[in-house]
Amino acid sequence: SSGINAEYGEDLKSWSTVVSRNCAAAVAPPRLKAALKKSPEKQLDLEDEPEKQQNLMIFGLSELEEDYSLEAEVTNILEELGEKPPFTSYTRVGVKTEGRTRPVRATLASRETLSSILRKARELRKSPTYSRVYLAPDRTLEERLERRKTLETIQRLRKDNPNRQYIMRSGVIECV
Repeated sequence: SSGINAEYGEDLKSWSTVVSRNCAAAVAPPRLKAALKKSPEKQLDLEDEPEKQQNLMIFGLSELEEDYSLEAEVTNILEELGEKPPFTSYTRVGVKTEGRTRPVRATLASRETLSSILRKARELRKSPTYSRVYLAPDRTLEERLERRKTLETIQRLRKDNPNRQYIMRSGVIECV
């Protein structure tokens, strides 16, 4: 061992320095988070995940004048469903553009409350006031893209096989 150190000592020190620098850079928090996001098996929750699990997205809620209360409108929608959950926050998401309505992100106190509201969301179709309003969970970009692909596949399957019925349950296409 001492003969190796004497002969290759300088080379081993420089090699050791290169390895330690590269390893430190490879496991740096930003790179680690990026690798976890790309991983097909999301084993670790990232910091923003628990917050998203309590967010309710409301689509199709028209934007009125400045004096209109977003809180009152969101409360009215949920009262239509028989729910009166406490909100921690609510806001419009995205840039305001002419001719488009921005979705509303409402953060609820618990995930269970969100689940309860989403189970009743279809009842809004029967409402004369809110029949064009849709409720959904807050999804990450990756989840939205994956859901879009799955829905496109379902549309193709329905077009190719009109006598069969296809649905999506827990992200999986089922033929019923």
